[in-house]
Amino acid sequence: MKEASIIGLDLAKRSFQAHGTLADGSVAFRKKLTRERVLGFLAEQPRCVVAMEACGSAHHWGRAIRDAGHEVRLIPPAYVKPFVKRQKNDAADAEAIAEAASRPTMRFVAVKTEEQQARAMLFRTRDLLVRQRTQLINALRGQLSEHGVVAPQGPANVAILVQAIDDMTPQQGLIIAPAGEPAITTDDLEIAQFICLLVHNEKIRDVIDTITSKVVLILGRFSIPERKQVLDALRDELRKRNYAPVVFDFEKPTSRTTDETITLLARMARFVIADISDAKSVLQELRAIVPDNPSVPVQSIIDAAQDEPGMFDFLKEFRSFLKVYRYRNPAQLLADLDKRVIAPPEAKAAKRGASAKLASTRLPPSGRSPRPRG
Repeated sequence: MKEASIIGLDLAKRSFQAHGTLADGSVAFRKKLTRERVLGFLAEQPRCVVAMEACGSAHHWGRAIRDAGHEVRLIPPAYVKPFVKRQKNDAADAEAIAEAASRPTMRFVAVKTEEQQARAMLFRTRDLLVRQRTQLINALRGQLSEHGVVAPQGPANVAILVQAIDDMTPQQGLIIAPAGEPAITTDDLEIAQFICLLVHNEKIRDVIDTITSKVVLILGRFSIPERKQVLDALRDELRKRNYAPVVFDFEKPTSRTTDETITLLARMARFVIADISDAKSVLQELRAIVPDNPSVPVQSIIDAAQDEPGMFDFLKEFRSFLKVYRYRNPAQLLADLDKRVIAPPEAKAAKRGASAKLASTRLPPSGRSPRPRG
């Protein structure tokens, strides 16, 4: 096979066509390649110009071929079309690409990096979502106008349409289950939508099961290297034990939104582990979590070299606040993790579940508490 100075490559999903030309413009080879053989074939060729149309996947192939040592030229498809000599097929396209690349006045497209393509993809995706949102709003406005409901244009006024739908929709006896299945009814539209998601989406059910049975909320301040070492070790060990650790770092002052988020996470967690070493903000959060969530066990840990804060006298009045564990170093913490850190809150959580189950079995069939005798 003669050494080509320019290789025209017609891209495709599976079958590629390569057309090599010599420096004088004569044909060096015509070759059909599978997708898997393209890079291997080009790696065997001496360094030359590889030209392609600037179409789908061209930038990916351009980066890969450039890494193989070749010079890559991307040509707009409109500039290649005049060089097609006969009926359009892969071989003719590859020849036309090689011919166009040899022209001294031809304009080429620069090969984009992966970062550039990612940014462009993000922009195009956002543009698509904005257009779809506009289509949905216009469709909703048109359909509601047939029922006499009119609102000003613009996304900011969609709330008026939503409120109109809520006012027009009966909120009693909403049936969730499809026809032919046992009926599930509720009197709130939002609750009905949520239950419908639970019933028909297995992934959402799995996420909720994971949250209620595996999530462990870890509170602490880990900007200090020693505290960071404790965080990483504790989180890794919990993962090995099939828990889903959620870490909250109190490096910055907490805001109202932060406080609400922490409280919500604590309500969903199986139990909470709070490292109060060098972390005064954690104490404020525990003051909010412990009294308001008596069913969530809280296991505090602290560096043995530090004193317990005075607020602990208040927190110890609650049964959910377990005995504080003191550790000298991360190695001791990991050695005692199962017995001193995980076992106490896990036993408390298991006892809570058993008590709730027992209480439900004692209720009469009507769901009401039995009347006292006498």
